[in-house]
Amino acid sequence: MTEDRKSALRSLVERVAPLRWLHRLLYSPVKKRLVRFRKASRIARVRYLSRSGRRTGISGAHRTPPIVVTLTSWEPRLPGLHLCIESILRQSFRPDRLILWLAHDTGVPAGLEQQSDRGLEIRFCPDIRSYKKIIYAIREAPDSVLVTADDDVIYHGSWLRELVNGYRSMPEAVHCQIGHRMRFDPHGSLLPYASWDRYGIGFQGPSYLLFPTGVGGVLYPPGAFHEDVTREDLFMRLAPNADDVWLKAMTLLRERPVAKVRKELMPVLPVPGSQKQALFRRNVGEGLNDAHIRAVFEHYGLERKLWELTGGAEPRPTST
Repeated sequence: MTEDRKSALRSLVERVAPLRWLHRLLYSPVKKRLVRFRKASRIARVRYLSRSGRRTGISGAHRTPPIVVTLTSWEPRLPGLHLCIESILRQSFRPDRLILWLAHDTGVPAGLEQQSDRGLEIRFCPDIRSYKKIIYAIREAPDSVLVTADDDVIYHGSWLRELVNGYRSMPEAVHCQIGHRMRFDPHGSLLPYASWDRYGIGFQGPSYLLFPTGVGGVLYPPGAFHEDVTREDLFMRLAPNADDVWLKAMTLLRERPVAKVRKELMPVLPVPGSQKQALFRRNVGEGLNDAHIRAVFEHYGLERKLWELTGGAEPRPTST
């Protein structure tokens, strides 16, 4: 590049820089308002649809294996739970079954009873905390494709279709919308949870190092779990507040890799008011995830197994 061109480029940058600053100053607040408006509009739409006469529910396709969405909830989140359920009932790809597991003596709001007329199955069971969403479903439908959902999220319309498409392309893998990439130090020791590649942006796997997080939903194919998965005596002792850790361990023992269905982060729309009791804040903030991971991985010797499965090398993110 000639000196004249360099000088012209510097002059152009100097003239444009203040405009870029002005653009950020003016556009940023507008952009934030637009994002809030879109979120509020989506919530209002789902709320309206849950009360309207436009009926839609589970699929009548009778697929083999069945696609079963399973979730749980508890008393503080029940008032807004119908919004999460409605978003699942109105997916572009509808499940064969939708099961909500509640602890015995839990009251059921009228909105959920109305949704049960459209295919929602409300089942009562002993209270094993967040494990309710998957353990009883495994026992009842071991040959089904199980998709876990969180009760505090309004899922976008193609959420389930994306997971099922991933399963159809790689039927042996576990599929998720959101997942972190676990990392080792140079000596082969697993780094603390806070040091992992958060969300693994740009990396989809499949990889044994991907750690699915429940908020985005996780699809487990038939046979994905080790036989210990339903052992309440073990998971309530080793990881009583971390079903994600336990389920990851159970799939590692079966040598099932994890694939993310999208490179970018899935947009998450929380159910209003649901985040006050978010479990992940307690687990991460108090370092409980590391304690649970250490307890489970030491019990099954998974740190060494994971290192061997990955050949001692961490995968590099693919370019976006």
